[in-house]
Amino acid sequence: MMSLAPHSMQVERIVSHYNNIRSSHRLAMSLDTVNDRLAISLNGVGTAQFDPRPYVAKFLTDKERREGNPDPDIYANRFYTDKFFREGGEL
Repeated sequence: MMSLAPHSMQVERIVSHYNNIRSSHRLAMSLDTVNDRLAISLNGVGTAQFDPRPYVAKFLTDKERREGNPDPDIYANRFYTDKFFREGGEL
């Protein structure tokens, strides 16, 4: 047997979330976007307990990453480096 809530708390909550999503700055959103954001707003969990460290570690170990510093031998032999450096490798 199903029953309805005796008060309008759930409806007021939905309208409140809708008003936060559809502000005067966001009037051009499509109905699908509003519905999707409303579903996330009502059913989503907060980010206060979210720990991104395992996901960042997985991302960093998934594949070989490039080094942040360029290889000096490869860089020195490029044709455009002569325009930036004087002889002897100085700026």
